[in-house]
This record gives sequence, C-alpha cells and structure tokens, in this order.
Amino acid sequence: MNTRNIKNIPINHPWISIAVILLITAGAAAVNMMKPMEESFNNEDFLPDIDVAKANTLYMDTFTSSYPFIILFRSGHGDLVEPEDFRDMILLSEMIRDNETYQQWKDRSSQDDLPQSPAKAMYDMHRSFTFIEGMKEANSSLSTFIPATAFLNSTASDLEGSLEDIPSADDERMEDILSPLENALSSFMSMEPPSPGVGGDEEGPVEYFDSFNGTEAFKKELGTILRFNISDGSINDALGGLMTYTFVSASAVETLQDTREGIDSLLENGALNGSVVGRLEGLRENISRSLEVLGSLHTMASVQGNPNILGRMSQSFQIGQFILTNFLTEDFDPSSGELSAKGAMIIVNLDYSLNDMVDEDRSKVLEIEGNLSTLAGDFEGAGDTSVSAVPFERINERISEASSDSMKILFPLAMAFVFLILFIFYRSIIDIILNILALSMAILWMYGFGSLMGYSNNPMITAVPVLLVGLGIDYGIHLTMRYREEIRKGRSIREALSAMSASVGTALLLATFTTVFAFLSNLSSPVGLILQFGVMSAVGITASFLIMMTLLPAAKGLIDGWKARRKRPLFNGFREGECDLCDTEKKRLRFLDRTIMSLTVGAEKHPAAILTLVLVSTLILTSFAVKNEVTFDVNDFLPSELPESENIKYLLGEFRLVGSGDTGIIIVEGDLADPDVLRAMDRTMDLAMEKDTGYIQVEGSGSFARPKADFLLFSLKDTASMMGALSPDNPFFLNYTRVFDMGTGLPREGMDRDDVGEVLSLFMNGFPSLARRVIHREGSNFTMSAIAFTVVTESDDDAMNLLDELKEIASPLRELEGGGVDTVSYTGSSILMAVIVDAITTSQIRSVLITIIVSFLALTLAFFIEERSISLGAIATLPVVFCVMWIAGTMYMVGIPMNVMTITIGSLTVGLGITYGIHITHRFIEDSNREEDLIEASKKTVMNTGTALFGAALTTVGGFGLLSFASMPPLRQFGIVTALAITYSFLASIIVLPVLLILWAKARRKWRGMRKTS
Repeated sequence: MNTRNIKNIPINHPWISIAVILLITAGAAAVNMMKPMEESFNNEDFLPDIDVAKANTLYMDTFTSSYPFIILFRSGHGDLVEPEDFRDMILLSEMIRDNETYQQWKDRSSQDDLPQSPAKAMYDMHRSFTFIEGMKEANSSLSTFIPATAFLNSTASDLEGSLEDIPSADDERMEDILSPLENALSSFMSMEPPSPGVGGDEEGPVEYFDSFNGTEAFKKELGTILRFNISDGSINDALGGLMTYTFVSASAVETLQDTREGIDSLLENGALNGSVVGRLEGLRENISRSLEVLGSLHTMASVQGNPNILGRMSQSFQIGQFILTNFLTEDFDPSSGELSAKGAMIIVNLDYSLNDMVDEDRSKVLEIEGNLSTLAGDFEGAGDTSVSAVPFERINERISEASSDSMKILFPLAMAFVFLILFIFYRSIIDIILNILALSMAILWMYGFGSLMGYSNNPMITAVPVLLVGLGIDYGIHLTMRYREEIRKGRSIREALSAMSASVGTALLLATFTTVFAFLSNLSSPVGLILQFGVMSAVGITASFLIMMTLLPAAKGLIDGWKARRKRPLFNGFREGECDLCDTEKKRLRFLDRTIMSLTVGAEKHPAAILTLVLVSTLILTSFAVKNEVTFDVNDFLPSELPESENIKYLLGEFRLVGSGDTGIIIVEGDLADPDVLRAMDRTMDLAMEKDTGYIQVEGSGSFARPKADFLLFSLKDTASMMGALSPDNPFFLNYTRVFDMGTGLPREGMDRDDVGEVLSLFMNGFPSLARRVIHREGSNFTMSAIAFTVVTESDDDAMNLLDELKEIASPLRELEGGGVDTVSYTGSSILMAVIVDAITTSQIRSVLITIIVSFLALTLAFFIEERSISLGAIATLPVVFCVMWIAGTMYMVGIPMNVMTITIGSLTVGLGITYGIHITHRFIEDSNREEDLIEASKKTVMNTGTALFGAALTTVGGFGLLSFASMPPLRQFGIVTALAITYSFLASIIVLPVLLILWAKARRKWRGMRKTS
C-alpha cells in the first residue's frame, strides 16, 4: 500500500515519465478525433438492463404501427371547445394533408384522409350520427311498404304464371288473371312516397363548423352526439328492416320485369282482341311506373341499410368517441357535463419506417419533423389559440444540445473557479498551470476511454468533466501543499518530492481507491446511463491520480531544479534548503488555520457533548431518511428552460394519452402459426378470467365476458365477425371460418400451421394497423405476439403482484418452451416503473453497503500494515456513515427527490467523504507518534492538513455546486446534494473524527501501557 517502491520513477526519470504521459494523452486525443462519442438522449438510455425493461423495449419496437408527430393546441382564454377553434384544427389538418413531406411519409396503413384530431373526430361522429338517424327514419318510412311490396311481388308472380292462358281465356277468366295485379299496382301507387332519409351529409368539415351560430349551439350539438348510443338495439332493428326491404323489393323488381316481358310477348303476337290489348297495355304502363318507384325505394333501402356503410360509420363513431376523450385535455369530462377543454392535440401518424430511420439516418427524421414543425408554427388561426409541435426526435436533440451548451459554460466556470482557488493557495502561475494541465489531460484520457468503449455522450456524461475539475484538482492541492511543507522544513527538492510521494501519496492512493470504488459501485445500477456515468467518473479520477502522481513530481523536479541551480526562489520567496520562513506562511494562513483549529479544539474539549449531538442528530435525520421514496421518471431530465420541455410536460400532464393506460403485457416468441401455441394462449386468457384480484379488467358480461386486452385470437374473431356481417365474401372471413371455429375462436381440429399461417397473412395484409398491435411477422414466419391486458394497479406492490399474476397465468405458454414457444416475457407500464424503482433501490442499498465495507476493509488493512491497528479503519469510516444518514435526511427535509441520479449519493458520500478522513487519520498517526500530548498532535494534524483539506473541499464543493446551474433538474439536484455531502464530510473530518482519533489513541496508549506493565 506504501508508494515508496515507485516514488523514484518520476523523480529519477522525469523526461521518460513526462513522455509516457504525453504519449497516452496524444493517443486519447487521436481516439477522440477518429471516433468521437456520439451525442445521445432517448428513453432507452434511462431504461435499466433488466428483463422487464427489455420486454418493454421489445414491445414498443415491435408492436408500434406508426411514428407519431404531435401538434398541441392551447386556448388563450381557457376553452377551445368552440366552433372557431375546431375549424382551425381542420384547416391545419388540411394543410398537413396537402403537404409534400406528409404525402411522402404518411402512414400508408391508415385509411384516414386527415390527421386525427378532436375536430375530425366530431365531424366523423356527426356524419355517423346523421347517417344512422337517417337509416332509422328510412326504415320507419319503408316499414309500411314491406307488405305492399311483398303482395305486389306475389300477385305479379301469379300473373306471370297465367299469361299463357290469356289468349284463350273468357271474360270471367280474364278478370281473375288481370284484376289482382291491377288492384295491387293501384294500391301500391296510391301509397304516400316515403322520406328518403338522411344520408351522409355532403358538407365538408370546414363548412360544418362554419354552420354553427355560436358556442352554445356548437356544444349542444356535441353533447347530443356524445350521448348517442351506438350500441342501441334499434340500430340493428333498423338495419334488419332495411335489409329485409332490400331483399323484398329486389325480388318484386325482378318479378315485375319478368311479368312485363311476358306481357310484351303477348302484345307482339297480335292475336288478342282490342279490350284485352288495352288492359294489358295499361297494366304494362302501371308496372313500369311501379318499377320506377320500387327502384328508388330499393336504392334507398340498399344505401341506408348497407351493413358495410353502417359498419364503417359505427367504427368511425367509436373511434371518434375515443379521440374526443383522449385528444382533449383532461378537464374535458362529458360524463359530468363538462364540455370545456383548455387544450387539444393533433396526432400525425407517419410511416413506421421512421422508427428505424432514427438510428440509420437521424438527419432525415429531423428534416421531416422540421418541415412539419414549420408548417404548424406558421399556422395562424382565427382565435387566440397557440399552436406548437412536439417533434420527439428534435426534442431529444435539443435536450442534448441544451445540456452540452450548459456544460460548455459550466466547465470554463469550473476551471476559472479552480484557477482562482489555486491562485489564492499557490500564488504561483507555474504550479497553477501544472495542476490545470494535469487535470485537462485526465479529462482527455477519460473521453478517450469512453470513445473506445463506445459510450454515448449523453447529458449525464457531459457533467463528468465538471466533476473532475472539482475532484481531480484535490490531488494537485494535496501534493503541492505537502511538497511546499517539506521544502519549508529545509529539505532538498529531491527529498521533498520523495517525502511528498511517500506520505501524501499513500493517503491519495487510499482516497483514490475509495473514490473510484464509490463511482464503480454504479456498475450494480440497472440503468446503463448511470453505469456509464460511474465508469467514466472512475476512469477520470484514476487518470487524475496517475497523472498528478507522475507529471507533478517529474515537472516540479525539472522546473524547481532549474530554479535551484540559479539560486531562484522555488515559490513565494522560499529557496531550497531554507527552513526559517515557516512563520511567514503561518501568518498568511493564520485566519484560516485558526478557524479550522478552533472547530477541532472546541470539539476535543467537549467530546461527550459532541458525540451526543452527533448521535442525536443522526437518529433524527435517519428518521427522515427512511421516509424517502425512490422515484423514476424520464421527464425529470427535461431542461426546464426549453419550450420543447414545457410542451412535453403539458402533453404528459394534461392529456389522457393514447396507450397511456395501465397495461400488463405478455410477449410470446416462437411459432405463432402453430395451433398448439394459439390454444396455449387461449388457456392463458381462461386463467386470467379465473383470477379475482381485480388487476386484470374484464369486458362484456355473462357468457360474453372476457379479459379486456389486445389479443391475437380476440382480434381475429372480432374482425371475422365484422367482415361476416359487412362482406361475407371477404377472403379473410372465408378463410377464417374454414380454419377457425367462430364459437371458440380456436383452430379447428386437423388444421395445421400452414392453414393458420394463411389466415394470419390475410389478417396482416388486410388489416395492418390492427395486426401490428398483436402479431409480428419476419419474412413469411409469424414469430411474436403480445397480449396487452388493461389493468388497474394503485401502488408498486400492486404492480409487483400483477407481474406475479402474469407469470402464473402464462404457465400454459411456458410449458411449450423448447417447442412451439421460444421465450415468454412480461412487462407493462406500472410493472416497469415498480421493477425499475425496486432494482435501483436494491442496487443502491447494495452499493452503499459494499462501498462502506470495502472502504472499511481497505483502510483497516492499510492502517494495520502501518500501525498494527485493526480498529483504526472503523474509526476513519464511522464519520462518513453518519454523513450518509445526514444527507439522506436533509434531502427529505428540503424536498429533493430520491431519483435515478440523487440515489447514488449514498455510495458517493462514502467514497468521496472518506478521503478527508484518510488524510486526517494518516497525518494524525504521524503527529501522535511524535507528540506526547494528543491534543497538540491533533492541532498539528489540523494545522498541517486543514488548509489542504479546506482547499480540496472548496474546489470539490465548487465543482459539484456548479452543477446546480445545469440544464437538467436531476443534475442540478445531484450537484447540490453532493456539494452538501462533501461539506458534511469535511466538517465531520475536522470536528468528529479528531475526537474519535484522540479517544482511540488514548485507549491504545492505555492498552500498550497495560501490556508493558504485565
């Protein structure tokens, strides 16, 4: 552990040492130039490397059907549910529709002409409502025509069968043949023509919203539409009546046409007498007139009673209901009669390929988002509504730029702060330059390592140089101050450098070990971004130690040797070999030394009171510390000064976002065309229904009840049922009914994977947006499916219980692993958050404990080798344990959250804070061995190390404190709590630790005295 074995390398071979440092620095610079770390900021950076997070990423990447671009509308007066604002939404949507960029990159699977918005939803619902009301009205009008038309059909059919009897019929027989149809036609033609109903209104959406005479009429219409029950049985009754009349009228038209043709044939023969010809010609004319009426009625019934049109209208209405609820802010609540909303959003669905393009050609995605953002930004509506785009990839870039820009300001400020502190302590430009040069090299080494490792230059990494400025300069301060102390004692340059490396070097090695270990404890963090932060910081600290321990002795030996040979002062008027100017230094630092010493001596005079105060304070703050709850929210990292951040916070805080409901997801990877796999998935749903925990929600009732979920078999059956009603000759419907049982929704016996695969292919090709939510295809193989349950959880415990429940109900699928199923994984919104919080909390508790134990063992070993003391390591470690509880309790008291960044403070407090204890303890050992009076030894310890410790603490606090000006809130909070932790650690090292060390030394001397006596 002692550095005496290597101390002579930079002293004896300064040029070689400097050359090695410069060579490594040049290599790091070359790596940075050839392979610079790429800027990055995205959600995946924050997701931990755990199965649930991997499953979530897999689900989002695989089962997302489009690339969303969102536009926000915000009312200037608090309510945009007004015809003018809805009209503006339509106008902007039409501008987007006609935009060249949108036309090139729109989602091809979508059948919508305009992007989705509340305005389009209301217009679509209006058209559906109008059509359905017209259908019901048409059915009511045609209901009286059904018996008349059926009777007309039957009498015409009777006449058609008797036409051949007319040439030979007598008057009585002729009357029997012609009169029924003549009377039926007369009765039919005398009926009141029915209302044509109301078809889809041909007015466009702009004209529709222009038609309202004020907001009151507009909201009245909206309320009427929202109250309309699309599942009302009268709709199906009306459809059935119209379809019946369509069939009846079609049959009557065909029969009448055949009858008319038969009459024409008789008239062409010319063998009939005049009276018969006259009656037949009159009958023929009436048939023609009736056919015209029947044709118009048949057209009305077939259009108004078209199940295909009704299906589309019903689907459009239901989608509109969903969009109105989710695309208006949460203050819009129709269930309570509240039809006002302060904001709305338009979602422009772009082609899914843009998700992959983000990694492959990010500049193209930024260009696409930029074009659409410009279009939205340039839009000027009629009212006071503000319009802003939410281009996610552009926002990620802006966040990275903002973080980088803030660090470009903070880093120079940190360097300037360090320069000022060094100038106050050193008063030597050469020493300042050497320290800052070494620090800059360490930062360059760190970035070179990051480039070799392929790390991303995310906002967390950009903060590391600022941290290194505060931490790395400590080495230079301790080394330089100890070197100067040895020079003032009259030692030669070589002796001073050797003593510096041997004494302070040992303490610095221990301090480096504990600090590096504290940062490397983040290796246990499940969040990759935090792991990289820890590793990069550890590398930077190690580089600082190596460079300072090598470059400073080598450079000081060369520079001061040159000065000494020319009889010049080495620093502040001190020359080599002089030792009688120490008082000058004392006077210059008298106030600082007196302040530090007064704190130490005051504590030493009242050890019981100090220790009691420390214990009571620790207990109180610990009681607050245990109340801290870990939070995890990527949005915490949004820079508050960016308008884009405000837009995202508005989006996430004010809307019931599409897909934002709580979900529990099972992902099945394997051969999804295998009937056995589908049956196992169905058994999973049966097990879900048997659960009574209330987590998984249910839809339907009685025998129609089933879990509320996006599920392949449900989607297949529902789609087939719809197509069977709307288009019975649809290929998907025909193949589905051949392969699957419509009752159970399962593959029929004897069906193989080829049969199922054909149905899945038709489903994927015919209904791509729906299919992408439940199944994934690679080439011609269906390799993955997701079951996304709608669930309700109220706490992290509920979420963890839900995860266990998903694993339990998926047992039929796990039984097929190694066969048709490759893997089964689980995730979900609340599950992901709960697992992340649990993983982060567990890892950080483990990190703190390991850091404390390792630091304790390292110090115990070092001090045992040096002093043969087993307890001294515990004495040096104990104050920072107190500090951990102090900082955790303080965070709770001042309202700083325990987030993904600040939760690392525990291990860092131990690793960083213990360095002060190491220096105090190490120097106290030296002084107590020379001084009989332990109080005097403690005074000398503080006198000789206090200034250096204060300078080191000041630069560290300054470096971390500057992070309080960072753009990201968690970084600001991290900087504040770390600066506070360093302050606590410094105060503990000069107040609490000396008291413990004196008690230890007294006990040790007493024990040694007893041994000598015995």
